Amino acid sequence: MEETTDEWWECPLFAPPGSVIPRLEGVSAEEQRVPSALAALSHVLYDEETPQERAELIREHGNRFFRHGPRFQKEAVRLYTEAIGVGCDVPEVIAANYNNRAAAHLKLCNYGYALQDVRKCLDAEPHNVKAMLRGAVAANSLHRFSEAVELCEQALRFLPPPGVANLLQKEKKRAETALHKEAAKDQARQARDEEKLEENLRVRRALQARGVQLGAPLYSQQLRTDPNTVQFGEDGRLIWPVLFVYPDLPSQGLDDQSNHCDLVCEFHEDDTFDDHLEVSCSSLSLGLEVHILIAHWVRRSCSPTLAHPYLGTNISSIEQRISR
Repeated sequence: MEETTDEWWECPLFAPPGSVIPRLEGVSAEEQRVPSALAALSHVLYDEETPQERAELIREHGNRFFRHGPRFQKEAVRLYTEAIGVGCDVPEVIAANYNNRAAAHLKLCNYGYALQDVRKCLDAEPHNVKAMLRGAVAANSLHRFSEAVELCEQALRFLPPPGVANLLQKEKKRAETALHKEAAKDQARQARDEEKLEENLRVRRALQARGVQLGAPLYSQQLRTDPNTVQFGEDGRLIWPVLFVYPDLPSQGLDDQSNHCDLVCEFHEDDTFDDHLEVSCSSLSLGLEVHILIAHWVRRSCSPTLAHPYLGTNISSIEQRISR
Protein backbone atom coordinates (compact mmCIF):
# COMPACT_ATOMS: atom_id res chain seq x y z
CA MET A 1 0.00 0.00 0.00
CA GLU A 2 1.43 3.38 -0.97
CA GLU A 3 2.24 5.91 1.68
CA THR A 4 -0.07 8.85 1.93
CA THR A 5 0.07 12.17 3.67
CA ASP A 6 -3.70 12.61 4.00
CA GLU A 7 -4.18 14.20 7.40
CA TRP A 8 -7.74 12.95 7.80
CA TRP A 9 -6.40 9.42 8.25
CA GLU A 10 -5.45 10.34 11.79
CA CYS A 11 -9.11 11.07 12.54
CA PRO A 12 -11.30 9.35 9.93
CA LEU A 13 -14.49 10.85 11.37
CA PHE A 14 -13.49 14.13 9.69
CA ALA A 15 -12.70 12.59 6.32
CA PRO A 16 -13.59 14.90 3.41
CA PRO A 17 -16.43 13.94 1.05
CA GLY A 18 -15.46 11.25 -1.44
CA SER A 19 -12.70 9.82 0.76
CA VAL A 20 -12.30 6.04 0.57
CA ILE A 21 -11.64 3.96 3.65
CA PRO A 22 -8.99 1.37 2.71
CA ARG A 23 -9.70 -2.34 3.16
CA LEU A 24 -7.09 -4.01 5.39
CA GLU A 25 -6.86 -7.72 4.70
CA GLY A 26 -4.34 -10.12 6.17
CA VAL A 27 -1.85 -7.42 7.19
CA SER A 28 -1.78 -5.52 10.45
CA ALA A 29 -2.30 -1.78 10.60
CA GLU A 30 1.28 -1.26 11.80
CA GLU A 31 2.67 -3.08 8.80
CA GLN A 32 0.59 -0.96 6.46
CA ARG A 33 1.43 2.21 8.41
CA VAL A 34 -2.23 2.97 8.96
CA PRO A 35 -3.41 4.81 12.10
CA SER A 36 -5.29 2.61 14.59
CA ALA A 37 -8.48 4.70 14.32
CA LEU A 38 -8.58 4.20 10.56
CA ALA A 39 -7.83 0.48 10.95
CA ALA A 40 -10.69 0.09 13.42
CA LEU A 41 -13.09 1.85 11.07
CA SER A 42 -11.90 -0.35 8.22
CA HIS A 43 -12.63 -3.49 10.25
CA VAL A 44 -16.11 -2.20 11.12
CA LEU A 45 -16.88 -1.52 7.47
CA TYR A 46 -15.39 -4.56 5.79
CA ASP A 47 -14.83 -7.38 8.26
CA GLU A 48 -17.54 -9.96 8.94
CA GLU A 49 -18.31 -10.61 12.61
CA THR A 50 -16.86 -13.93 13.77
CA PRO A 51 -18.84 -16.35 15.97
CA GLN A 52 -16.44 -15.63 18.81
CA GLU A 53 -16.98 -11.88 18.57
CA ARG A 54 -20.73 -12.29 18.35
CA ALA A 55 -20.83 -14.68 21.33
CA GLU A 56 -18.70 -12.35 23.43
CA LEU A 57 -20.82 -9.35 22.47
CA ILE A 58 -24.06 -11.09 23.46
CA ARG A 59 -22.52 -12.39 26.68
CA GLU A 60 -21.41 -8.89 27.64
CA HIS A 61 -24.95 -7.70 27.03
CA GLY A 62 -26.13 -10.46 29.36
CA ASN A 63 -23.56 -9.41 31.97
CA ARG A 64 -25.13 -5.96 32.12
CA PHE A 65 -28.51 -7.47 32.94
CA PHE A 66 -26.89 -9.83 35.47
CA ARG A 67 -25.33 -6.90 37.33
CA HIS A 68 -28.67 -5.06 37.53
CA GLY A 69 -30.03 -7.45 40.15
CA PRO A 70 -32.61 -10.20 40.73
CA ARG A 71 -35.34 -8.78 38.50
CA PHE A 72 -33.13 -9.05 35.40
CA GLN A 73 -31.72 -12.56 35.86
CA LYS A 74 -34.18 -14.21 33.47
CA GLU A 75 -33.15 -11.81 30.71
CA ALA A 76 -29.51 -12.53 31.52
CA VAL A 77 -30.20 -16.27 31.17
CA ARG A 78 -31.88 -15.65 27.81
CA LEU A 79 -28.89 -13.70 26.50
CA TYR A 80 -26.36 -16.24 27.76
CA THR A 81 -28.40 -18.94 26.04
CA GLU A 82 -28.32 -16.90 22.85
CA ALA A 83 -24.54 -16.54 23.15
CA ILE A 84 -24.21 -20.31 23.55
CA GLY A 85 -26.38 -20.82 20.48
CA VAL A 86 -24.03 -18.79 18.27
CA GLY A 87 -21.88 -21.90 17.90
CA CYS A 88 -18.47 -20.52 18.82
CA ASP A 89 -15.92 -23.33 19.10
CA VAL A 90 -13.38 -21.49 21.29
CA PRO A 91 -13.19 -23.38 24.62
CA GLU A 92 -12.67 -20.25 26.72
CA VAL A 93 -15.73 -18.57 25.21
CA ILE A 94 -17.86 -21.70 25.62
CA ALA A 95 -16.80 -22.01 29.26
CA ALA A 96 -17.51 -18.34 29.98
CA ASN A 97 -21.00 -18.55 28.46
CA TYR A 98 -21.98 -21.62 30.47
CA ASN A 99 -20.34 -20.34 33.64
CA ASN A 100 -22.19 -17.03 33.46
CA ARG A 101 -25.49 -18.76 32.79
CA ALA A 102 -24.85 -21.01 35.80
CA ALA A 103 -24.37 -17.88 37.93
CA ALA A 104 -27.69 -16.46 36.74
CA HIS A 105 -29.45 -19.77 37.42
CA LEU A 106 -28.07 -19.71 40.96
CA LYS A 107 -29.60 -16.27 41.47
CA LEU A 108 -32.93 -17.71 40.31
CA CYS A 109 -32.51 -20.77 42.59
CA ASN A 110 -32.56 -23.03 39.51
CA TYR A 111 -29.96 -25.29 41.11
CA GLY A 112 -30.43 -28.21 38.74
CA TYR A 113 -29.87 -26.05 35.64
CA ALA A 114 -26.93 -24.34 37.34
CA LEU A 115 -25.25 -27.68 38.01
CA GLN A 116 -25.80 -28.78 34.41
CA ASP A 117 -24.16 -25.58 33.12
CA VAL A 118 -21.24 -26.03 35.50
CA ARG A 119 -20.60 -29.50 34.09
CA LYS A 120 -20.64 -28.16 30.52
CA CYS A 121 -18.33 -25.33 31.52
CA LEU A 122 -15.86 -27.81 33.03
CA ASP A 123 -16.03 -29.95 29.89
CA ALA A 124 -14.71 -26.96 27.95
CA GLU A 125 -12.39 -25.62 30.67
CA PRO A 126 -11.58 -28.27 33.32
CA HIS A 127 -9.60 -25.88 35.55
CA ASN A 128 -12.34 -23.25 35.97
CA VAL A 129 -12.38 -22.83 39.76
CA LYS A 130 -15.28 -20.36 39.82
CA ALA A 131 -17.46 -22.87 38.01
CA MET A 132 -16.54 -25.54 40.56
CA LEU A 133 -17.52 -23.20 43.39
CA ARG A 134 -20.88 -22.49 41.77
CA GLY A 135 -21.36 -26.19 41.19
CA ALA A 136 -20.67 -26.90 44.87
CA VAL A 137 -23.26 -24.31 45.94
CA ALA A 138 -25.83 -25.83 43.57
CA ALA A 139 -25.03 -29.40 44.65
CA ASN A 140 -25.40 -28.51 48.34
CA SER A 141 -28.73 -26.85 47.63
CA LEU A 142 -29.87 -30.05 45.89
CA HIS A 143 -28.63 -32.18 48.83
CA ARG A 144 -26.06 -33.81 46.56
CA PHE A 145 -23.46 -33.47 49.27
CA SER A 146 -20.97 -36.03 47.94
CA GLU A 147 -20.84 -34.20 44.61
CA ALA A 148 -20.35 -30.89 46.43
CA VAL A 149 -17.38 -32.28 48.37
CA GLU A 150 -15.86 -33.65 45.17
CA LEU A 151 -16.16 -30.28 43.38
CA CYS A 152 -14.62 -28.41 46.32
CA GLU A 153 -11.68 -30.79 46.59
CA GLN A 154 -11.14 -30.62 42.84
CA ALA A 155 -11.09 -26.81 42.93
CA LEU A 156 -8.77 -26.62 45.95
CA ARG A 157 -6.18 -28.70 44.08
CA PHE A 158 -5.72 -25.74 41.71
CA LEU A 159 -4.67 -23.50 44.65
CA PRO A 160 -7.24 -20.73 44.11
CA PRO A 161 -6.89 -17.23 45.65
CA PRO A 162 -7.53 -17.01 49.42
CA GLY A 163 -11.02 -15.52 49.04
CA VAL A 164 -12.19 -18.27 46.69
CA ALA A 165 -10.44 -20.93 48.77
CA ASN A 166 -12.32 -19.80 51.89
CA LEU A 167 -15.65 -20.05 50.07
CA LEU A 168 -14.74 -23.52 48.84
CA GLN A 169 -13.80 -24.64 52.35
CA LYS A 170 -17.11 -23.29 53.64
CA GLU A 171 -19.13 -25.24 51.06
CA LYS A 172 -17.06 -28.35 51.69
CA LYS A 173 -17.65 -28.16 55.45
CA ARG A 174 -21.36 -27.63 54.86
CA ALA A 175 -21.52 -30.74 52.68
CA GLU A 176 -19.44 -32.88 55.05
CA THR A 177 -21.60 -31.88 58.04
CA ALA A 178 -24.72 -32.87 56.12
CA LEU A 179 -23.14 -36.19 55.12
CA HIS A 180 -22.31 -36.98 58.76
CA LYS A 181 -25.91 -36.23 59.78
CA GLU A 182 -27.25 -38.44 56.99
CA ALA A 183 -24.93 -41.26 58.02
CA ALA A 184 -26.09 -40.99 61.65
CA LYS A 185 -29.74 -41.04 60.56
CA ASP A 186 -29.12 -44.07 58.36
CA GLN A 187 -27.45 -45.92 61.23
CA ALA A 188 -30.32 -45.08 63.59
CA ARG A 189 -32.88 -46.14 60.98
CA GLN A 190 -31.04 -49.40 60.36
CA ALA A 191 -30.89 -50.09 64.09
CA ARG A 192 -34.64 -49.46 64.42
CA ASP A 193 -35.37 -51.72 61.45
CA GLU A 194 -33.24 -54.51 62.90
CA GLU A 195 -34.90 -54.11 66.30
CA LYS A 196 -38.34 -54.20 64.71
CA LEU A 197 -37.43 -57.29 62.68
CA GLU A 198 -36.17 -59.05 65.78
CA GLU A 199 -39.36 -58.09 67.65
CA ASN A 200 -41.50 -59.49 64.81
CA LEU A 201 -39.55 -62.74 64.87
CA ARG A 202 -40.05 -63.04 68.64
CA VAL A 203 -43.78 -62.45 68.26
CA ARG A 204 -43.99 -64.99 65.44
CA ARG A 205 -42.20 -67.62 67.53
CA ALA A 206 -44.49 -66.88 70.49
CA LEU A 207 -47.59 -67.30 68.31
CA GLN A 208 -46.28 -70.54 66.86
CA ALA A 209 -45.65 -71.83 70.38
CA ARG A 210 -49.28 -71.01 71.25
CA GLY A 211 -50.58 -72.63 68.07
CA VAL A 212 -52.06 -69.37 66.77
CA GLN A 213 -51.98 -68.44 63.10
CA LEU A 214 -52.56 -64.85 61.97
CA GLY A 215 -55.16 -64.17 59.29
CA ALA A 216 -56.43 -61.31 57.18
CA PRO A 217 -58.46 -58.59 58.95
CA LEU A 218 -62.27 -58.90 58.84
CA TYR A 219 -63.07 -55.25 59.51
CA SER A 220 -61.73 -52.07 57.98
CA GLN A 221 -61.31 -50.61 61.47
CA GLN A 222 -58.51 -53.10 62.07
CA LEU A 223 -56.43 -51.49 59.33
CA ARG A 224 -56.66 -48.12 61.04
CA THR A 225 -55.44 -49.24 64.45
CA ASP A 226 -52.00 -48.30 65.70
CA PRO A 227 -50.43 -50.65 66.46
CA ASN A 228 -52.44 -53.18 64.45
CA THR A 229 -50.25 -56.16 65.26
CA VAL A 230 -49.48 -58.28 68.30
CA GLN A 231 -46.57 -57.07 70.41
CA PHE A 232 -44.73 -57.94 73.60
CA GLY A 233 -45.38 -56.11 76.84
CA GLU A 234 -42.77 -55.19 79.42
CA ASP A 235 -43.48 -58.42 81.30
CA GLY A 236 -42.80 -60.53 78.21
CA ARG A 237 -46.46 -61.44 77.69
CA LEU A 238 -48.37 -60.71 74.49
CA ILE A 239 -50.51 -57.62 74.01
CA TRP A 240 -53.25 -57.74 71.38
CA PRO A 241 -55.32 -55.10 69.62
CA VAL A 242 -58.93 -56.24 70.19
CA LEU A 243 -62.04 -55.05 68.40
CA PHE A 244 -65.44 -55.31 70.13
CA VAL A 245 -68.17 -55.34 67.47
CA TYR A 246 -71.80 -54.59 68.45
CA PRO A 247 -74.27 -55.35 65.62
CA ASP A 248 -77.23 -52.98 65.43
CA LEU A 249 -79.56 -55.86 64.51
CA PRO A 250 -79.21 -59.61 65.16
CA SER A 251 -79.55 -60.24 61.40
CA GLN A 252 -76.47 -58.22 60.55
CA GLY A 253 -73.40 -60.25 59.70
CA LEU A 254 -69.73 -59.88 60.46
CA ASP A 255 -69.02 -58.21 57.12
CA ASP A 256 -71.40 -55.32 57.79
CA GLN A 257 -69.14 -52.30 58.26
CA SER A 258 -71.98 -50.31 59.87
CA ASN A 259 -71.60 -52.23 63.15
CA HIS A 260 -70.68 -50.17 66.20
CA CYS A 261 -67.23 -50.94 67.52
CA ASP A 262 -64.97 -50.42 70.51
CA LEU A 263 -61.25 -50.78 70.01
CA VAL A 264 -58.83 -51.80 72.73
CA CYS A 265 -55.36 -51.11 71.36
CA GLU A 266 -53.52 -52.85 74.21
CA PHE A 267 -55.33 -55.91 75.48
CA HIS A 268 -52.99 -57.91 77.73
CA GLU A 269 -53.38 -61.62 77.14
CA ASP A 270 -53.92 -62.18 80.87
CA ASP A 271 -56.72 -59.59 81.08
CA THR A 272 -60.32 -60.83 81.05
CA PHE A 273 -62.92 -59.63 78.60
CA ASP A 274 -65.17 -58.74 81.49
CA ASP A 275 -62.61 -56.20 82.69
CA HIS A 276 -62.74 -54.30 79.41
CA LEU A 277 -66.47 -54.71 78.86
CA GLU A 278 -67.16 -53.11 82.24
CA VAL A 279 -65.42 -50.02 80.92
CA SER A 280 -67.01 -49.97 77.45
CA CYS A 281 -70.49 -51.23 78.40
CA SER A 282 -72.24 -50.47 81.69
CA SER A 283 -74.67 -53.35 81.06
CA LEU A 284 -75.20 -56.01 78.39
CA SER A 285 -78.59 -57.07 77.06
CA LEU A 286 -79.05 -60.84 77.15
CA GLY A 287 -80.24 -60.80 73.53
CA LEU A 288 -77.24 -58.79 72.26
CA GLU A 289 -74.46 -60.62 70.52
CA VAL A 290 -71.09 -59.07 71.32
CA HIS A 291 -68.57 -60.22 68.75
CA ILE A 292 -64.98 -60.07 69.92
CA LEU A 293 -62.47 -60.04 67.11
CA ILE A 294 -58.79 -60.35 67.90
CA ALA A 295 -57.16 -58.34 65.11
CA HIS A 296 -55.24 -60.23 62.42
CA TRP A 297 -55.43 -63.77 63.85
CA VAL A 298 -59.04 -64.95 63.57
CA ARG A 299 -59.50 -66.45 60.10
CA ARG A 300 -62.67 -66.06 58.07
CA SER A 301 -63.07 -69.84 58.31
CA CYS A 302 -63.37 -69.61 62.11
CA SER A 303 -66.63 -68.61 63.76
CA PRO A 304 -66.27 -65.35 65.72
CA THR A 305 -65.97 -65.82 69.45
CA LEU A 306 -69.12 -64.79 71.33
CA ALA A 307 -68.64 -62.75 74.45
CA HIS A 308 -71.12 -64.50 76.75
CA PRO A 309 -69.22 -67.81 77.22
CA TYR A 310 -65.90 -66.06 77.78
CA LEU A 311 -66.64 -62.90 79.76
CA GLY A 312 -64.58 -64.14 82.70
CA THR A 313 -61.76 -65.60 80.63
CA ASN A 314 -58.70 -64.09 79.04
CA ILE A 315 -57.09 -64.24 75.60
CA SER A 316 -54.59 -66.91 76.56
CA SER A 317 -57.49 -69.20 77.53
CA ILE A 318 -59.14 -68.66 74.14
CA GLU A 319 -55.76 -69.21 72.45
CA GLN A 320 -55.57 -72.64 74.04
CA ARG A 321 -59.10 -73.54 72.90
CA ILE A 322 -58.51 -72.37 69.32
CA SER A 323 -55.15 -74.16 69.04
CA ARG A 324 -56.74 -77.52 69.91
